[in-house]
Amino acid sequence: MAYEKYLDKLLAQQENLPTDTIFKILIGYSWRELAKAEVANNKLKGKGSGSLPESYTSTRETRVGGKAYSLLCRWIAIKFHNDPSGLNVGQSHNTEDFFNWLTKDKILEKLEIQIAGHKTPKRALEFIGYLNLSEVKEQDSVKKIEKNKNNILHAPDGTKWKDIKIGINNKAQIAIFIKKKRPFDFSLEKWKTVMTSKTSRDFLFRIIHLSGVFDEESFEDQQRTNYRQYLSKLRKDLKDLFNISENPFKRNRTSGHQTLFSCHSNIILPNESSDLLPEDNTPKGTKKQTDPYL
Repeated sequence: MAYEKYLDKLLAQQENLPTDTIFKILIGYSWRELAKAEVANNKLKGKGSGSLPESYTSTRETRVGGKAYSLLCRWIAIKFHNDPSGLNVGQSHNTEDFFNWLTKDKILEKLEIQIAGHKTPKRALEFIGYLNLSEVKEQDSVKKIEKNKNNILHAPDGTKWKDIKIGINNKAQIAIFIKKKRPFDFSLEKWKTVMTSKTSRDFLFRIIHLSGVFDEESFEDQQRTNYRQYLSKLRKDLKDLFNISENPFKRNRTSGHQTLFSCHSNIILPNESSDLLPEDNTPKGTKKQTDPYL
């Protein structure tokens, strides 16, 4: 259903909204259209009453919308009208009260989970953004706090693993460069609060000492036994830490791996190694060494 964004901004300022408008925003169909879809769904199940125009055509979209409508009606009726039957949904609702409930109880998420094929319309998400809701503000604040907690390294949008350098500097600190900017230096104690998994920390340290090229035989004891699990865990932790969705490792030859980020146990300033690429990660003892880390 087509909609006008400016009109929605004006609607968001209204004290009350017609229930028909709420359905259009949340499901994408008018109340009349959804009621017809509900009747059609009931007829497909062989139950219920009600008639439909001969020209009415049931589609996958209307069937899904009708199911979402039926469930939402029951919730609205119980929440605002103390009516478990779902028949009384009211002609209008206080905008703030209704959408605070919708946000706090994660109604849109519940509809997606319980109704197969249902997706929240873009309009609904945009409309909630226009509202000055206490629940929305509170949740946004929590999200920002969580994002800052989990994104200590502040990798800018668009950052790739080739833009990252991880190593151990001359002060035995974990030194991290992002896009050649001044490094983040972490003492080993501080690093424990950044990468909280000891398994991932120890596995990453070993990879750093191997200059980023490694396979199962590069590890010992538990790290070798649990190579795949530990690598998978480290992969997830690195993605979360830097907010980079791509895989930080690539396959090397037939069985090994190689980091897509540069790493070495004696990292130097970026202006002295500006041309360093992941392909420059070479294990100690290998002849090729144009690597400026060495």
